[in-house]
Amino acid sequence: MPRFSNFNGNFNHMSNSEQQEKSFKRVRQKSDNESEIVSKLDRCWAEDFAKCSTKEDFEEYISVNSRNKRNPFIMKAKDKIEKIKKEEAQKLAEEKAKESAKKLQEPINNNTYYNPQGNSAKKKNDLLYFILKVVGWLIVIGVVGIVSYSIYQSEKSKKEKKSPPIPTL
Repeated sequence: MPRFSNFNGNFNHMSNSEQQEKSFKRVRQKSDNESEIVSKLDRCWAEDFAKCSTKEDFEEYISVNSRNKRNPFIMKAKDKIEKIKKEEAQKLAEEKAKESAKKLQEPINNNTYYNPQGNSAKKKNDLLYFILKVVGWLIVIGVVGIVSYSIYQSEKSKKEKKSPPIPTL
C-alpha cells in the first residue's frame, strides 16, 4: 500500500470557518425512486382512509398511523371523528325531544284516560285476581290446619286409651 505523506502532519492548522469555505456542502436531493415510494405511501394512506366509515374505524386508523407525522389523513380522521360525535349528539337530542313530545301527547291520545270502562275493567280484573289468590291461600292454610288438628286429636285419644285408669278414693 502506498503511503501518503500529507496525512502525517497536524490537521488543526485550519479553523472550522476556513474548512467550511473550502468544502462543498452536500445537498441531498430526492431521487425518483424515493418520490415513487412516498407516492405509494400516500396512496396507501388514502386507500386506508377511504375504507374508514365509522368512528371506531377512524380511531383505529389514527392509532395505527399516528407515528408518521407526514400523514395528512390523520387530521382528516380527527375531523371526521368530531363530526360523527356532533351528529350522534344531535340525533340523541332529537330522540329525547321526540320522546318528551310523545309523553306530552300521551294523555290526550291514550284511550284509557277517556274510557273509564276500560280502566275499571282492568282494576276489576286485578281485584278479582287478588281475591282469588287470598281465598286460595286461606283454603290451603285451613286444610293444613284441619289435618294437623285431626292428627293431634287422634294421638291424644290413643294416649288416653293406653293409660290405665287411676283409681280414685
